[in-house]
Amino acid sequence: METRCTQDNPKTIWQLFCYVKGVAICLKHLNELQIVHRDIKPQNICFNAKNQQTFLIDFDLATWENSID
Repeated sequence: METRCTQDNPKTIWQLFCYVKGVAICLKHLNELQIVHRDIKPQNICFNAKNQQTFLIDFDLATWENSID
């Protein structure tokens, strides 16, 4: 599998906090847009330890909340 982003592992408690908070913010934003990611896993979460930013990737299985059967 090709690497789509630089994935740093949180190395300190502060970085772990930023990582988890970033995932929560991403999911909240998707919820507000009524988008369901449907493939949340560590491989689809990118964390940049340098600036404590978290990104979700791989939206291949994502769908609009209203179109879920």
